[in-house]
Amino acid sequence: MGDVIDPRSTSINMPTFSAIQTVKGLKKFSREDVNDGTADGKLCSDIGTAGTRDTGQRRSELSIARERREELERQPTTSTAAEKRKQEVEAEKTARKDT
Repeated sequence: MGDVIDPRSTSINMPTFSAIQTVKGLKKFSREDVNDGTADGKLCSDIGTAGTRDTGQRRSELSIARERREELERQPTTSTAAEKRKQEVEAEKTARKDT
């Protein structure tokens, strides 16, 4: 399978590129008799491994995103922090007045 993108075709759009790659893939993996022809065992194994790896990566990314979201939810918002600081300042003022 040759390269699609070269210095002369830098302005190729994604649908065209995708169509070219699809046609190349169909040519590479086609069989004469689809029902009775033998499939490449290594290719099938690689496809299964790639799917498993992709699923694992997606779960990992989702887990990281979920942890970040939970961490952000635990942090006080700016308005809450400002109100808390205001209450602390008021408490200090009243404590100073009492002494």
